[in-house]
Amino acid sequence: MRDIFVKEDANIAQKTMSLAVRVSLCLAMLKLAAFFLSNSILVLVSAFDSCADAATSVVNRFVNRKSLEQADKEHPFGHGGFEVIGSLIQGLIILFIGMWLLLEACDRFINPLELELNQSDWLISAAVLLFSAGCGYFIHRYMQRNLLLLEQKGQRSLALLGDHAHYAGDAFMNAAGATGVITVYLTQQPILDPIMGCIGSLLLMLTAFPVLRKVYKDIMQNEARPELQRAILAIVTSYDQRIKGVHLFRTRELGPALYIDFHLELEPSLSLVEAHNLGQSVSELIRAKFPNADVLVHLDPHPRPGAAAN
Repeated sequence: MRDIFVKEDANIAQKTMSLAVRVSLCLAMLKLAAFFLSNSILVLVSAFDSCADAATSVVNRFVNRKSLEQADKEHPFGHGGFEVIGSLIQGLIILFIGMWLLLEACDRFINPLELELNQSDWLISAAVLLFSAGCGYFIHRYMQRNLLLLEQKGQRSLALLGDHAHYAGDAFMNAAGATGVITVYLTQQPILDPIMGCIGSLLLMLTAFPVLRKVYKDIMQNEARPELQRAILAIVTSYDQRIKGVHLFRTRELGPALYIDFHLELEPSLSLVEAHNLGQSVSELIRAKFPNADVLVHLDPHPRPGAAAN
């Protein structure tokens, strides 16, 4: 049953990222064509942004698929680390592309090129960027919907979260780029192009930081989100009146995996078999709600020996 849930969730993430790859590649080609028409650094920034989108979505598809592979002898805790590595690569790619484009924009500011402000070429470039803004918004909303579907199942995909974080800024960046292109043409001030190119490069670099922050949290083994912890505790404490308390409750998210362990305080009159069966039932109930969870339950009598002293 768990494998069925995992495959369904993998399909949601894989289909979403496949669509993102196809759209991003088409937009990158359109923007590169628009760049050759206008020679605008703003358009070039946006073109490389779409190239980065496509590249990172390809990486994310691969790591998402690998992260959902079953645990094996060498990896007894599964392969969730693949998503962390993939998201790290994604964040660094975006950061380095942004830095390169920033240097290119600064160079054009210091050594400006003679731009031919041809009306049709610049208007075509602006139209391409506006169309890209619409596509970026569509992908962002599509990813948001699928992330909510995963969240309702108690799942997450760090790769899809990373893609969503980047595409969230795409619509704004493309709309701002179109505004910049139109502004340069209307004012007939080519120097505005590298200035706005610098701003666009900085905005592109900023989209890398939410991704890198999530990677940092997984590497540092941060606890699961508070809402997940509350949901898990609610399942445990409301299951059976023989459960008297929970302590040493710990959680951790690593890529798509969720690790949970806690001590269950039970009536001391229960037999070993009864206590084991109760702990097993609680574990199965949690996994039914969170199919990606690895649950470890310790059984303690209530009151715990020495608990009052602590």
